Amino acid sequence: LKQMKANLKAYWTCSMPTTPYDDLLADYDGDKDFFFQAIDDLITDGTTAIETEKNQLKASKLWKKHLGGYFPEGEDADVDQRAKSLAETAATILAGKAKINNAGDIQDKSGVGHLPHKNFGGDEIS
Repeated sequence: LKQMKANLKAYWTCSMPTTPYDDLLADYDGDKDFFFQAIDDLITDGTTAIETEKNQLKASKLWKKHLGGYFPEGEDADVDQRAKSLAETAATILAGKAKINNAGDIQDKSGVGHLPHKNFGGDEIS
């Protein structure tokens, strides 16, 4: 968005990338200051959504404000924390320390560790 804004400031043109390469801004007679303010607002909210907001629902509402009602809303959850938790679980599994507790959660403290099995498939039961 920042680069698009810089390009539009330098060259007030927006050509379609397909034939006949129509310039979408050729007949624009609106207020350019309002146009650039809207881009600045989108850049500000987009930066907040990506870099600051931890809650996916709140971040998606920032995008939706600019991109319209069809923009999907995210989960009401901290997706960064979930990703961190999944990465920690994956590291536990890959290190061979994973155990399953009574609730079925994978962790490394207590529970049943990985047990070898002989069910490798391919054998038919008669």
